[in-house]
Amino acid sequence: MTMPLFGGAGEDRAVHATLAVIARLDPALVRDVLHEAAGLDAGLPGVSLDLGGPVPRLRADLDWWLEVSTRPGAYGVDGAARDRIRAVARDLGPRSWVFVISNDPPAPTWLAAPDGVPESVRPRIAWTSFAWLTKAIVSVLEDHLRPLDPSSRLLLQELVALYEAEHLLDEGPPIVVEPPSLEPVPTPTPLPDPDPVGLELDLEDISPLDLGLRRPSMRPAGADVAVVPARAAWREYLDLNVLVCAPADVPDPEVTHVAFERDGRLMAVLPRIELRVPMLALTGSYAAQLRADGDDRVADVVERLSATGARDAGPYALLLLSHPGDPATVRLPGPVDHHGARFVRLETLDAAHR
Repeated sequence: MTMPLFGGAGEDRAVHATLAVIARLDPALVRDVLHEAAGLDAGLPGVSLDLGGPVPRLRADLDWWLEVSTRPGAYGVDGAARDRIRAVARDLGPRSWVFVISNDPPAPTWLAAPDGVPESVRPRIAWTSFAWLTKAIVSVLEDHLRPLDPSSRLLLQELVALYEAEHLLDEGPPIVVEPPSLEPVPTPTPLPDPDPVGLELDLEDISPLDLGLRRPSMRPAGADVAVVPARAAWREYLDLNVLVCAPADVPDPEVTHVAFERDGRLMAVLPRIELRVPMLALTGSYAAQLRADGDDRVADVVERLSATGARDAGPYALLLLSHPGDPATVRLPGPVDHHGARFVRLETLDAAHR
C-alpha cells in the first residue's frame, strides 16, 4: 500500500509522514538511521553478500515493525499503544525487530520489561524519540562520505521540517545558567562569528546525568573501546584530536579508547581518551570562560569548532583524544571487520591479527 507523503491530520500527520518517507528510502539507509537513532549494540540484519557458494549471492533478511506515536505518555498506561506492541510480539520472527518511535523523552519505562511480551522478544524491541531520530537523520545528511540521491535528501529534510513544525523535537526548556556573580570576560580580539542571540551557557557545574541527558549504559562488561561512525568524526580527530558527541553518548569511565568504523570495518588507529568534558557550548563566550579558567586546550578546540560554522552552539560533550603518533594510541596492523556493536574489547581487536 502506498501512503500519501504528508497525509493524515492532527497527530496522525507526523505518523503518516514518517512511514511514507521510510517506505520511499533505500533499506540500507533506513537500517543505518534506525540503528543510530535507537543506539543499538547489535547490527541490524539487512541485505548481505554471501560468498560461500559457487557464485556470489545477495541475501535479504529484513523484517522490521514500526510502532509510531506522537502522543506523549502513550506507553505509560495500559491501552491501545501497549496492545499494538503485544500483538506484534506474537508474530515476531527470530530475526525480526520492532522499532518504537515516540514523543517520550526519556524512554518509556514499560518498554524495559513489557508485560504480555515474551522475554525472548524483548531485546528486539528498540525505542527512539523523534529528537534522536532527527539527530540520526541530520548525521546522514551531513555525511560527505555518503552521497544521497536528491529525492532521499529532500524527503529527509522535509521530514525533519515537519517534526519541527509539529513541535516533536522539544526535549525540554533550553539550558540557561547565569550565576549572578559571573562577570563578562573581555576578549582581546573579535571572534570570527557572533554567538547566537540569547544563548548563554555556563555548564561547569552541570552533570548530564542530572539533566537526564545520558542514555542508560548498554556497554557489555569488559568492553573498553567505544565504536563511532567515522563520517565527520574521523576528520575532526585528525584535525583537532577530539571527538564531539551528544552529552547522552559520553562513554563510561571504563572505556579507554575510541575506534572509528567505516564500511563495516574498524580503522587501525585507536586513540586513547585523555579527558572527558561532559558538556560545553560551542560559542566564543564559553571559550573565553574556559581560557579565563586556564583551560586553554579545550578553549582552543571550542574556538576552532565554533569558527567553522558546521555546528550550532550545542550543548555538546567533548572527548580529548591522543594524537595518532602518541604512544597511548593503539595502532593495529590493519582494519578489523566489525558487525555493528557500539562497544568492543581491545584485547579482542588485538587477537584478530594474531
